[in-house]
Amino acid sequence: MSTKIIGYALMIIGIIGLLVSLFANSLGIGTDPAHFGWLQWVGVALGAVLTAGGAWLALRKAGQ
Repeated sequence: MSTKIIGYALMIIGIIGLLVSLFANSLGIGTDPAHFGWLQWVGVALGAVLTAGGAWLALRKAGQ
């Protein structure tokens, strides 16, 4: 499997994780609807890291 495809897959997984974490309270899966919990912060951070890493893999030039 090419690095570009892996990068795109990581980007998609990261974006989905980030959005689910951001909207967990609205979706009814958050622990306290009035507060943004620490697990949501961890999910947002991991989603952002996966998205950035996937973008780096997908967009870098071949041979580098």
